[in-house]
This record gives sequence, structure tokens and C-alpha cells, in this order.
Amino acid sequence: MPFFRVCLRAETEGVLSIRPARPRVWGMKFECDSCRETSPHFVYVDEAEERDSGGGGTRNAVFKCAFCKGVLTASIDPESYGRFTPDGDNGLLLVEVRGGSPKELELDGNWVVEVEGSSFDGVDLSEDWMEYDEASGAVVSVSGVSVVFERAKKKKQHEGNA
Repeated sequence: MPFFRVCLRAETEGVLSIRPARPRVWGMKFECDSCRETSPHFVYVDEAEERDSGGGGTRNAVFKCAFCKGVLTASIDPESYGRFTPDGDNGLLLVEVRGGSPKELELDGNWVVEVEGSSFDGVDLSEDWMEYDEASGAVVSVSGVSVVFERAKKKKQHEGNA
């Protein structure tokens, strides 16, 4: 079972953690294992949605490669949600993908940035973000956000990461 760990990388100032808001739908581009082409558009994977995979069982998304028509499936592990911390773990979640591999994550305005004593909801990570935190009297910021996908084993994902 090919699992991929979605990892966030960013430069931060005054930020304790960044986590995905829930519930959410994840937009991803995938590379097909058969033809090695990457999907031209984002495919949306909703952990609350179940589709028949055609091979027994269900997945959160079942779709065909735009180029060779091969079938790809993707499922979000809802137990694997984590958070980015500047000096620690950067794993956000685990995605099981069959027939391909994830190549790009759509960064959107559905993130929570936690700072000392408060948090900011609806943060858009598709561009650099900066706010003034009244509680601490300091500027907080997130910049240079990127995402990488690492092959992973399901049971080792996010141990001790709430």
C-alpha cells in the first residue's frame, strides 16, 4: 500500500504551529504510474466522501489519468492529521495513493496559524502571510511555503503529534 506523507516547509516568525483547518477537501495533482504524466488539473480528495474503487473497497477519490485513462485512487487517513512546527515535525497527513503518486498540493485559505496565546483562522498559504498579534505585541508571519511528499509507512505517521 503506497502511503505518502504530506510535509509542509515554511519560514516563520512568531509562529508556534500551522495546521490544516477541518473539515477540508484537499486539491492535489498526481503523476500516473503507467504513463508518468502529471494531471493537468487539481483532483479534489474529500475524506468524508467514499467512492467504489472498482477493485473491492472504497476510496475518497477515484479518477482516470487524463492521458492514458489509467485508474488512480486516493484516500486520506483521517487519523494522521498533524501540524507543522518551526523546530519539529512537519507532517500534515498521510495519503494512500494507488496507480500514481502525489506531485503538488493546492495551497489555499483553509489553514490555522497558532501563535503564543491565540490563533488565526482562514490563513491563505498560497502567498506570504503577515499579521500583527495583539496578545504578544509582535508581528507574526509565514513565508516561502512549499510542500513535499515523502513515502511513508502508515503506522509510523505522526506518533506523538497532535
